[in-house]
Amino acid sequence: MQRTRQELWLLARLAEQVNAGNVGAMKEMKKQMAARDRVLAERALKQSEDEAPSMPVGKKEQARRDAEQAIEDPDLTPGLWTH
Repeated sequence: MQRTRQELWLLARLAEQVNAGNVGAMKEMKKQMAARDRVLAERALKQSEDEAPSMPVGKKEQARRDAEQAIEDPDLTPGLWTH
C-alpha cells in the first residue's frame, strides 16, 4: 500500500512538471505510462490464459454444447411467445 502511495505521489509531482512544460518530465511520464500499460497488458493476457480451456473441443462436443444452448434459448422455445 505504501509503495503505491509513493508511486502516485511521484506521478503527481511529475504531472506538475509536465504541465509546467518540462520536456524531461514529459519523456519520463511517457516511460511511466508505457510501463503501466505493459503491466496491465501482461495481467490481462495472464487472466485470459487462465480462462482458456486446457484442451480443444472436438466437433461432437461442440455440437452438444451448441444444442444445449439452443434448448436454453427462449426465442427457440415453442409456445413461449414474447413478442
